[in-house]
Amino acid sequence: MIEISEYTYIDLLRNNENVIIYCWAEWCKPCKLFAPIYKETSLENSGIVFCKMNTEEQPTLQNKFNIKAVPTVLFYKKGELRDALVGATTKEDLNNRIKKLYG
Repeated sequence: MIEISEYTYIDLLRNNENVIIYCWAEWCKPCKLFAPIYKETSLENSGIVFCKMNTEEQPTLQNKFNIKAVPTVLFYKKGELRDALVGATTKEDLNNRIKKLYG
């Protein structure tokens, strides 16, 4: 899993067709519950680059991505934001969104 920063995200989106970014914070309890779901889902879906971003360490990106709450998951296809999920969700929901967008 790739930890992104304001210095790496542009190249990441430019060089990869399918990118998912999980925005989280250390103090966030729903983030801690969702993190294992996200990690497990990342291991089961090849062809997609799974990333994460700590909003407290990357305030510039938090503002650029307009993150108002965590956890937030951003779904990019060909460098464009195609979907966003705010709040923790189930593995089934996450996989359904992935299939719909990248399937």
